[in-house]
Amino acid sequence: MNSIKIKIGRLEEAVDLAHQIPEFDNPYNIDEYKKRLMSDHLVLTAHFENEIVGFKIGYDRFNDGSFYSWMGGVLPENRNQSIAKILADYQENWAKKKWLRIYSFKNTEKARSHVILFKKKRICNHKRNSENSKGRIKNLDGKTVINMWKQKEISLPSHPRGFHIITDQIVQAIPEIKDISAGLLHVYIKHTSASLTINEDADPTVRADFESHFNEIVPENAPYYRHTIEGPDDMPSHLKSAILGSSVSIPITDGKLNLGTWQGIYLCEHRNHGGGRRIVLTLNGN
Repeated sequence: MNSIKIKIGRLEEAVDLAHQIPEFDNPYNIDEYKKRLMSDHLVLTAHFENEIVGFKIGYDRFNDGSFYSWMGGVLPENRNQSIAKILADYQENWAKKKWLRIYSFKNTEKARSHVILFKKKRICNHKRNSENSKGRIKNLDGKTVINMWKQKEISLPSHPRGFHIITDQIVQAIPEIKDISAGLLHVYIKHTSASLTINEDADPTVRADFESHFNEIVPENAPYYRHTIEGPDDMPSHLKSAILGSSVSIPITDGKLNLGTWQGIYLCEHRNHGGGRRIVLTLNGN
């Protein structure tokens, strides 16, 4: 029995194979691939008995020194041979040599679908960008005040599917709030299968009802879903995220979040096994 061989392949080979994979019922053409892959990228092909049977593509999606594992697949007749895992392992090892460290790693039962790794320069830039940026502005009385900008990225631990209050975690992560007399905190989640919202933080049955209601209005296993490769909770998680949104903004008054008496920030986890979640906090005020 021949072993699986992984090679750095040509884009044309990967695009041709994508058109043979039934889950991609409307696959991108090569022009779309080229448009996305103008930055640093890697095309891998898997070979079995001298035939290409799988591929995996990753690239510097945001042109910021990060690596994103974007697209991949295996022909149906060659599945159950761990080819997707072999491709993912090869990609990860290649990225570790070229880049510095794993920043986020998404794992599913069927395949590891996203790998994001950061270059050394990215970490240095992150440290610099996390420092306070202050500018002097004039207020309505003509007095000079200090305007502060601060941005920080944090990681939330894995939560079970459902709605979770994260207000205290957010406040603890950015203590500079106490230095702001009037300003705004913007909270943004960097995922498409989880979301953020603001609602009651007193009675836990509210959060349970949220989960029940959204499961009713966005059911699993709808017959018209096409994006189902990661399981029955896959497409519903994207729809719920789109409905609720990826960010919230909260006013800051006298060093505190100016939330209502019963308000709290919710992490809305829509996957059964979503893993850790990355949150970007942007603070502005004086």
